[in-house]
Amino acid sequence: MACPTGTISYAIQTGDTLYKIAAKYNTTYQAILSANPGINPNILYIGQQICIPIAQATLQIATQPIMVNGVNINTGQYPVLNYKPANAQYPYIYVPIAEFSRVGANVAWDNVKQLLTVTTDYYTQKKTIEELQAKITSLQTSIPSCCILIVTSIETNLTDAEKIEILCLAATKNQDELSSLQQNAYTEANAAAAAKGGTVESGAGLASDGIGFSMNFTKDSTNQFIINVTVHTNDPKLEDNYSKYTNEQKAIVSKHMTAAFYVAYKDITEKIQVL
Repeated sequence: MACPTGTISYAIQTGDTLYKIAAKYNTTYQAILSANPGINPNILYIGQQICIPIAQATLQIATQPIMVNGVNINTGQYPVLNYKPANAQYPYIYVPIAEFSRVGANVAWDNVKQLLTVTTDYYTQKKTIEELQAKITSLQTSIPSCCILIVTSIETNLTDAEKIEILCLAATKNQDELSSLQQNAYTEANAAAAAKGGTVESGAGLASDGIGFSMNFTKDSTNQFIINVTVHTNDPKLEDNYSKYTNEQKAIVSKHMTAAFYVAYKDITEKIQVL
Protein backbone atom coordinates (compact mmCIF):
# COMPACT_ATOMS: atom_id res chain seq x y z
CA MET A 1 0.00 0.00 0.00
CA ALA A 2 1.52 3.30 -1.12
CA CYS A 3 0.77 6.25 1.13
CA PRO A 4 0.66 9.82 -0.23
CA THR A 5 3.25 12.46 0.56
CA GLY A 6 2.97 13.74 4.09
CA THR A 7 1.91 10.36 5.48
CA ILE A 8 3.56 7.09 6.44
CA SER A 9 2.32 3.53 6.21
CA TYR A 10 1.32 1.77 9.42
CA ALA A 11 0.20 -1.81 10.13
CA ILE A 12 -2.56 -2.21 12.72
CA GLN A 13 -1.39 -4.05 15.86
CA THR A 14 -3.20 -5.78 18.71
CA GLY A 15 -5.09 -3.29 20.86
CA ASP A 16 -4.84 -0.42 18.37
CA THR A 17 -7.52 2.21 17.99
CA LEU A 18 -7.35 5.31 15.84
CA TYR A 19 -7.28 7.42 18.99
CA LYS A 20 -4.24 5.53 20.33
CA ILE A 21 -2.47 5.75 16.97
CA ALA A 22 -3.21 9.48 16.73
CA ALA A 23 -1.76 10.10 20.19
CA LYS A 24 1.32 8.03 19.37
CA TYR A 25 2.09 9.94 16.19
CA ASN A 26 1.09 13.40 17.44
CA THR A 27 -1.82 13.72 15.03
CA THR A 28 -5.63 13.58 15.33
CA TYR A 29 -8.34 10.99 14.95
CA GLN A 30 -9.98 13.06 12.20
CA ALA A 31 -6.71 13.52 10.31
CA ILE A 32 -6.24 9.74 10.14
CA LEU A 33 -9.82 9.27 8.89
CA SER A 34 -9.24 11.92 6.22
CA ALA A 35 -6.04 10.19 5.07
CA ASN A 36 -7.83 6.82 4.80
CA PRO A 37 -11.13 7.23 2.90
CA GLY A 38 -13.50 4.32 3.39
CA ILE A 39 -11.84 2.97 6.56
CA ASN A 40 -14.20 1.78 9.28
CA PRO A 41 -12.72 2.99 12.58
CA ASN A 42 -14.83 0.47 14.47
CA ILE A 43 -13.55 -2.54 12.54
CA LEU A 44 -9.76 -2.71 12.43
CA TYR A 45 -7.91 -5.97 11.91
CA ILE A 46 -4.35 -7.02 12.70
CA GLY A 47 -1.96 -6.24 9.84
CA GLN A 48 -4.33 -3.80 8.14
CA GLN A 49 -2.34 -1.04 6.40
CA ILE A 50 -3.36 2.56 6.96
CA CYS A 51 -1.74 5.92 6.26
CA ILE A 52 -0.85 8.25 9.13
CA PRO A 53 -0.36 12.02 8.56
CA ILE A 54 2.94 13.31 9.82
CA ALA A 55 3.37 16.95 10.77
CA GLN A 56 5.98 18.64 8.64
CA ALA A 57 9.00 19.84 10.57
CA THR A 58 9.68 23.53 10.56
CA LEU A 59 13.40 24.11 10.65
CA GLN A 60 14.95 27.43 11.55
CA ILE A 61 18.53 28.58 11.58
CA ALA A 62 19.49 29.13 15.19
CA THR A 63 20.95 32.57 15.83
CA GLN A 64 21.52 32.35 19.60
CA PRO A 65 24.66 30.80 21.15
CA ILE A 66 24.51 27.03 21.68
CA MET A 67 26.88 26.04 24.46
CA VAL A 68 28.31 22.50 24.58
CA ASN A 69 30.99 21.77 27.20
CA GLY A 70 31.42 25.52 27.64
CA VAL A 71 32.02 26.09 23.91
CA ASN A 72 29.67 27.99 21.59
CA ILE A 73 29.19 25.66 18.61
CA ASN A 74 27.05 28.17 16.72
CA THR A 75 29.91 30.08 15.10
CA GLY A 76 27.93 31.26 12.09
CA GLN A 77 30.37 29.58 9.71
CA TYR A 78 27.96 26.70 9.19
CA PRO A 79 24.16 26.78 9.62
CA VAL A 80 22.93 25.24 12.85
CA LEU A 81 19.31 24.15 12.50
CA ASN A 82 16.81 24.35 15.32
CA TYR A 83 13.59 22.30 15.40
CA LYS A 84 11.20 21.81 18.30
CA PRO A 85 8.36 19.30 17.76
CA ALA A 86 5.07 20.12 19.43
CA ASN A 87 5.37 17.25 21.92
CA ALA A 88 9.10 17.59 22.71
CA GLN A 89 10.46 19.00 25.95
CA TYR A 90 13.56 20.46 24.32
CA PRO A 91 14.34 21.55 20.75
CA TYR A 92 16.35 19.34 18.42
CA ILE A 93 19.62 20.92 17.35
CA TYR A 94 21.18 19.80 14.08
CA VAL A 95 24.89 20.53 14.26
CA PRO A 96 27.25 20.33 11.25
CA ILE A 97 29.85 17.60 11.55
CA ALA A 98 32.53 20.22 11.07
CA GLU A 99 31.71 21.70 14.49
CA PHE A 100 32.03 18.42 16.40
CA SER A 101 35.77 18.82 16.94
CA ARG A 102 35.08 22.06 18.81
CA VAL A 103 33.46 20.10 21.65
CA GLY A 104 36.10 17.42 22.07
CA ALA A 105 34.98 14.91 19.44
CA ASN A 106 37.32 13.31 16.91
CA VAL A 107 36.05 13.44 13.33
CA ALA A 108 37.57 11.22 10.62
CA TRP A 109 36.61 10.73 6.97
CA ASP A 110 37.54 7.57 5.07
CA ASN A 111 37.43 8.58 1.42
CA VAL A 112 37.84 4.99 0.19
CA LYS A 113 34.97 3.61 2.26
CA GLN A 114 33.06 6.89 2.10
CA LEU A 115 32.66 6.53 5.84
CA LEU A 116 32.46 9.30 8.41
CA THR A 117 33.27 8.40 12.03
CA VAL A 118 32.80 10.60 15.06
CA THR A 119 34.37 9.40 18.32
CA THR A 120 34.76 10.93 21.76
CA ASP A 121 36.84 10.08 24.80
CA TYR A 122 33.93 10.92 27.13
CA TYR A 123 33.36 7.32 28.25
CA THR A 124 37.09 6.66 28.52
CA GLN A 125 37.49 9.69 30.74
CA LYS A 126 34.39 8.72 32.74
CA LYS A 127 35.83 5.25 33.37
CA THR A 128 39.17 6.75 34.40
CA ILE A 129 37.43 9.10 36.84
CA GLU A 130 35.44 6.23 38.34
CA GLU A 131 38.62 4.17 38.79
CA LEU A 132 40.41 7.09 40.45
CA GLN A 133 37.45 7.70 42.76
CA ALA A 134 37.49 4.02 43.74
CA LYS A 135 41.22 4.26 44.54
CA ILE A 136 40.65 7.39 46.62
CA THR A 137 37.88 5.64 48.56
CA SER A 138 40.16 2.66 49.14
CA LEU A 139 42.96 4.89 50.43
CA GLN A 140 40.57 6.78 52.69
CA THR A 141 39.36 3.57 54.33
CA SER A 142 42.73 1.94 54.87
CA ILE A 143 46.11 2.83 56.34
CA PRO A 144 48.91 1.50 54.09
CA SER A 145 51.91 -0.02 55.79
CA CYS A 146 54.01 2.95 54.71
CA CYS A 147 51.83 5.45 56.59
CA ILE A 148 52.53 6.67 60.11
CA LEU A 149 49.88 5.71 62.64
CA ILE A 150 49.37 8.30 65.36
CA VAL A 151 47.17 8.58 68.42
CA THR A 152 44.93 11.62 67.97
CA SER A 153 43.08 11.69 71.29
CA ILE A 154 42.14 9.74 74.41
CA GLU A 155 38.50 9.59 75.40
CA THR A 156 38.02 8.68 79.06
CA ASN A 157 36.42 9.58 82.36
CA LEU A 158 39.88 9.81 83.91
CA THR A 159 41.23 13.27 84.73
CA ASP A 160 43.10 15.42 82.22
CA ALA A 161 46.27 14.91 84.22
CA GLU A 162 45.86 11.14 83.92
CA LYS A 163 45.30 11.43 80.16
CA ILE A 164 48.55 13.41 79.89
CA GLU A 165 50.30 10.75 81.99
CA ILE A 166 49.16 8.06 79.52
CA LEU A 167 50.54 10.00 76.55
CA CYS A 168 53.83 10.75 78.30
CA LEU A 169 54.37 7.14 79.37
CA ALA A 170 53.67 5.84 75.83
CA ALA A 171 56.15 8.34 74.43
CA THR A 172 58.98 7.71 76.92
CA LYS A 173 58.73 4.06 77.95
CA ASN A 174 59.30 0.91 75.92
CA GLN A 175 56.80 -1.94 75.84
CA ASP A 176 58.61 -4.06 78.42
CA GLU A 177 58.73 -1.19 80.91
CA LEU A 178 55.05 -0.42 80.39
CA SER A 179 54.06 -4.07 80.74
CA SER A 180 55.95 -4.26 84.05
CA LEU A 181 54.19 -1.14 85.35
CA GLN A 182 50.82 -2.51 84.27
CA GLN A 183 51.40 -5.89 85.92
CA ASN A 184 52.38 -4.31 89.23
CA ALA A 185 49.36 -1.97 89.15
CA TYR A 186 47.10 -4.91 88.28
CA THR A 187 48.38 -6.86 91.28
CA GLU A 188 47.86 -3.90 93.62
CA ALA A 189 44.35 -3.25 92.30
CA ASN A 190 43.26 -6.83 92.78
CA ALA A 191 44.76 -6.95 96.26
CA ALA A 192 42.91 -3.76 97.21
CA ALA A 193 39.66 -5.14 95.75
CA ALA A 194 40.01 -8.44 97.63
CA ALA A 195 40.59 -6.56 100.89
CA LYS A 196 37.24 -4.86 100.37
CA GLY A 197 35.47 -8.07 99.40
CA GLY A 198 35.23 -7.25 95.72
CA THR A 199 36.92 -7.81 92.35
CA VAL A 200 38.40 -5.73 89.55
CA GLU A 201 37.30 -6.74 86.05
CA SER A 202 38.15 -5.34 82.64
CA GLY A 203 37.47 -5.98 78.97
CA ALA A 204 39.05 -4.50 75.84
CA GLY A 205 37.99 -4.27 72.20
CA LEU A 206 38.54 -2.50 68.89
CA ALA A 207 36.49 0.54 67.96
CA SER A 208 35.92 2.18 64.57
CA ASP A 209 38.97 4.47 64.79
CA GLY A 210 40.68 3.18 67.92
CA ILE A 211 40.81 0.65 70.70
CA GLY A 212 39.45 0.84 74.20
CA PHE A 213 38.57 -0.90 77.43
CA SER A 214 36.22 -0.73 80.37
CA MET A 215 37.38 -1.43 83.95
CA ASN A 216 35.15 -1.78 86.98
CA PHE A 217 35.29 -2.61 90.69
CA THR A 218 32.45 -4.97 91.62
CA LYS A 219 31.25 -5.71 95.14
CA ASP A 220 28.15 -7.63 96.12
CA SER A 221 27.29 -8.01 92.40
CA THR A 222 27.19 -4.21 92.04
CA ASN A 223 29.57 -2.03 90.02
CA GLN A 224 31.10 0.49 92.43
CA PHE A 225 33.46 2.25 90.01
CA ILE A 226 33.72 2.14 86.22
CA ILE A 227 36.58 3.55 84.16
CA ASN A 228 36.26 3.81 80.37
CA VAL A 229 39.18 4.53 78.06
CA THR A 230 39.27 4.72 74.24
CA VAL A 231 42.49 5.52 72.38
CA HIS A 232 41.61 7.18 69.06
CA THR A 233 43.94 7.17 66.04
CA ASN A 234 44.15 8.74 62.60
CA ASP A 235 42.86 5.52 61.03
CA PRO A 236 39.05 5.79 60.59
CA LYS A 237 38.91 2.03 59.90
CA LEU A 238 41.23 0.70 62.61
CA GLU A 239 38.89 -2.14 63.46
CA ASP A 240 39.03 -3.41 59.86
CA ASN A 241 42.70 -2.64 59.24
CA TYR A 242 44.33 -3.76 62.49
CA SER A 243 45.17 -7.23 61.21
CA LYS A 244 47.08 -5.62 58.29
CA TYR A 245 49.23 -3.38 60.50
CA THR A 246 52.98 -3.70 60.63
CA ASN A 247 54.60 -4.59 63.94
CA GLU A 248 55.60 -0.94 64.35
CA GLN A 249 52.01 0.23 63.89
CA LYS A 250 50.69 -2.36 66.33
CA ALA A 251 53.35 -1.33 68.84
CA ILE A 252 52.01 2.24 68.85
CA VAL A 253 48.55 1.00 69.75
CA SER A 254 49.87 -1.50 72.29
CA LYS A 255 52.04 1.03 74.16
CA HIS A 256 49.18 3.48 74.57
CA MET A 257 46.80 0.75 75.70
CA THR A 258 49.31 -0.65 78.21
CA ALA A 259 49.96 2.83 79.60
CA ALA A 260 46.21 3.45 79.82
CA PHE A 261 45.66 0.17 81.71
CA TYR A 262 48.44 1.09 84.15
CA VAL A 263 46.95 4.53 84.88
CA ALA A 264 43.43 3.09 85.16
CA TYR A 265 44.57 0.38 87.61
CA LYS A 266 46.27 3.04 89.73
CA ASP A 267 43.13 5.20 89.70
CA ILE A 268 40.76 2.40 90.64
CA THR A 269 43.12 1.23 93.41
CA GLU A 270 43.05 4.69 94.98
CA LYS A 271 39.23 4.77 94.80
CA ILE A 272 38.94 1.32 96.39
CA GLN A 273 41.32 2.18 99.23
CA VAL A 274 39.24 5.17 100.35
CA LEU A 275 36.05 3.11 100.65
